[in-house]
Amino acid sequence: MRQRRICEYLGLTCTHLLSFLCLPPAVRHRIYCEAGLVSDADVDLNRRPDAADSWPSSDDFQLSYNLLLTCRTIYAEVSSIIYSTNRFFIRYRDSRSLQPLRNLRAPSLASLTHLTVHLNVTSCERVQPCCKVYPEKPHLGCRQHDKPLTTSSRRHQAIFLEWHSAASYITAHVRSSRLQLHFVCDVQDLEAATRAVEPLLSTPTLLADCGIRLGQQPDPALQDLARQTATRAVGGYRLDQPGSPFRFLDFPQELRCQVLEYTDLVTPLCEVEWNPEKGFYVRYSTWNCGDIWECPPALHYACQFRNCWQYSNVGCFCRRYHSAYSSKCNCWSPPTSLFLVCRALREEAQAIFFKKNRFVITPSKGCNRVADGTPPRLEVSIFLTKIVPPDALRFLRFLEVVFPPFDEDYLRPHEPAYRDWLETIDQVRDKLHLPTLTLRVYMADHSPSGQDVTPFRINMTKEQGMTIIAMYARTLGPLSKLNGMKRFFVHLAWPFAWTRSGRRGRKENPEFVKQQIATMEQRVEGLVMGNSYDSMLLEKNKQGNSQWLEASLASIRYGGEQTTF
Repeated sequence: MRQRRICEYLGLTCTHLLSFLCLPPAVRHRIYCEAGLVSDADVDLNRRPDAADSWPSSDDFQLSYNLLLTCRTIYAEVSSIIYSTNRFFIRYRDSRSLQPLRNLRAPSLASLTHLTVHLNVTSCERVQPCCKVYPEKPHLGCRQHDKPLTTSSRRHQAIFLEWHSAASYITAHVRSSRLQLHFVCDVQDLEAATRAVEPLLSTPTLLADCGIRLGQQPDPALQDLARQTATRAVGGYRLDQPGSPFRFLDFPQELRCQVLEYTDLVTPLCEVEWNPEKGFYVRYSTWNCGDIWECPPALHYACQFRNCWQYSNVGCFCRRYHSAYSSKCNCWSPPTSLFLVCRALREEAQAIFFKKNRFVITPSKGCNRVADGTPPRLEVSIFLTKIVPPDALRFLRFLEVVFPPFDEDYLRPHEPAYRDWLETIDQVRDKLHLPTLTLRVYMADHSPSGQDVTPFRINMTKEQGMTIIAMYARTLGPLSKLNGMKRFFVHLAWPFAWTRSGRRGRKENPEFVKQQIATMEQRVEGLVMGNSYDSMLLEKNKQGNSQWLEASLASIRYGGEQTTF
């Protein structure tokens, strides 16, 4: 009977059976895979092989299941292949149990190479990035999120106990430096996080790799615990035996600065955006490298430093979004810790951070969304007076300020924001190192895709357009107080771009429109720098687009109408 089963599922006659078992193991392994043995797949331990929504499908699993029933020799070989070549996943929420982990036999665990355990998850994971990229547009799955675990809840204590039991069983049987373990347990506080990682701190077997997430939102204490635990689990430093401190400040200053340039003080694209809602962050104009949004070769290097969750099938362990650690996450996050070590390192870190990056100050509601009205304070005023330390203003080398499109007038002389803007200029002009500063200002246009144009823009009169041009001069004219500034570039939106005559003019005589914009920009730049100033001699058009503008232009190329900024 056993021989007949082998023959049937491997397509051999009974006379060939003994010759098959006598084949070298490597050859037999290849035959199994060619016959359809499941490999390189995500296997959910809480799903039945015949479940409609399971992966692999029931048809894919049938051959593997049949091979396991043939004989002891083939069972051992097939089982080893299955557990070593597939990625296994279990989510506690699915069956309120981790029993499938404890059901695995010791030889199977010894072959296991990839295991992901989602003990408690408070956000969308695996194939749903909405909680990270589109927090304002949750989908139906967002209603099924878990609540953070605490040590004060009896039900949560039971979850911790079951995890400890399962983890102890797994780590007792896996081979050293073979298993890649990813563990998600979103908790309420540090006490619960410590409880969650206890089995990994005492594991007798080293892991090949370990990713840990302990909270949906970034928390320095939880991130540090996740990093230390994962590092120790793979054989890194021990928490209870810290080594002697590394005396970084004993290095010469020149060497220290070179080392700091290889930290997160310098972003992958040497560009940082800031606004009051998001703080410091990095924007990438291409989101799907290799897809319809093709990544320019010059920027492809930076792809490894962004959105690591897009390339993961084990969940999100991105430190930018969560209290997590993963050796695969190189995403940029503000290097706050480097500013908190000591006063000497703080000054050197600030010098590198503000000298080596281009800083783009964007409107809180978006660069191309029409402003609801003048805010109490301009974003750039907040940045220069509240965010950048006064003694670090001298380090700024490239500052770009983006003003949002607006209807009617904006930043009127009687408004508090305008008066504050004038005070900001007076306050920082003696602190900035103006000879080395490049200041670039964008008056952004409305809706680069041409959709949802406001009635004001479509029906704009000549008088209303001149009011907008007057706002340009009124807002930027006071920058003339920055005596000694050498490089000042202005990019203005043409007020009549979306009127009926403006649309027609852009199609029939685009060169005339470009000339009108160039004339406006030249007059405003002359108002600030003097009539003899010529920004074209300073290669104004060769400064490169910032990422917010690249993103806007990309949306135009892939389905919108061309506009000018």
